[in-house]
Amino acid sequence: MPTIIFYMSPSQKEKFESLKEKVLEKRPFLRRVIKKHGKKTLFDYAEKYIDVNLNNPIKKRQDEFLSTFRAEVSKRLGDEIADSATRQLENHYFVSTTDHHGPLCHPFFINGSLVAAAPYFEHKDPLLKNVIVLSCANVSLNNSSYPRGLLFHSYSDGILRTHRIPFFQASVRLCPVYNFRAYTQEDMDRFKVALRREVRENHLPQNISDKVSAIIDEIYANPEALACKSFSEQITKTNFKLWKKFFGSYQWHSPNLIYIDQEELVSRLIINYHLYGDETTITKILFNDDFEELINKYFDGIMGAFSKKDNYGTYLFWGLPKGEKYR
Repeated sequence: MPTIIFYMSPSQKEKFESLKEKVLEKRPFLRRVIKKHGKKTLFDYAEKYIDVNLNNPIKKRQDEFLSTFRAEVSKRLGDEIADSATRQLENHYFVSTTDHHGPLCHPFFINGSLVAAAPYFEHKDPLLKNVIVLSCANVSLNNSSYPRGLLFHSYSDGILRTHRIPFFQASVRLCPVYNFRAYTQEDMDRFKVALRREVRENHLPQNISDKVSAIIDEIYANPEALACKSFSEQITKTNFKLWKKFFGSYQWHSPNLIYIDQEELVSRLIINYHLYGDETTITKILFNDDFEELINKYFDGIMGAFSKKDNYGTYLFWGLPKGEKYR
């Protein structure tokens, strides 16, 4: 394979280094990863991801999670996939939690899953059959990752265009993905109308429109997807099928992609193990004022938690009042 060399002028290099430094200031963990692994190929780095278990799990809590996880996967993807994924986690206890729960379209999430999947094709462990993603469904339908519909590109007449075709009408765009209603055949019909309008207005080539329409029929508007009770469940089922199409004739040799919204699992775990019976650390965090004070003190400023100084993040929970659409 030929080596590709990118040349930058001194001023371009200076701008690049300045931009890189600003990114790494915001992402100190990324800085540590680059410092430790920056000379490796992406594939070599991804191989180590399989053995990423950094902390010994608490056996009791691990068993609680695995049984809850298995039940949810079985409900959405069947017993065979649930058994396979649970056996894998018993031996390789790691998942990804960075994705947003939505159609597998945005390159942020496709690329991450592809990197995680790459070593599976050469790894000899028969248990490694699944890329497991516990995605975040507490994002709005109009999030930049566009969980509200399909995001894709077309290229014609020298112009690269980004297309965002929605499943749901604009009036619900601020609703969270979590606990949102399933799309219907009517929503799929409206999607196709929007596709045809893009073609009429010369924004989308007919051949790309035909391909997207075929994917709608095969993956999104099939009876199994339309029978789901929630959009979250539809995302699990449709991402499972769409992922396989990325690999073409190799799809039968590719790992499964299992997308489960983490909020559903967390809710089940809290209800089953932390509201009643034994007093756990999470029980104390939820109901003990002394522990609440410690959360305020030690979680403040942690990436992924919250910052009182800069006024961002989430403190324990978002609320979704009964009968309301918005958090």
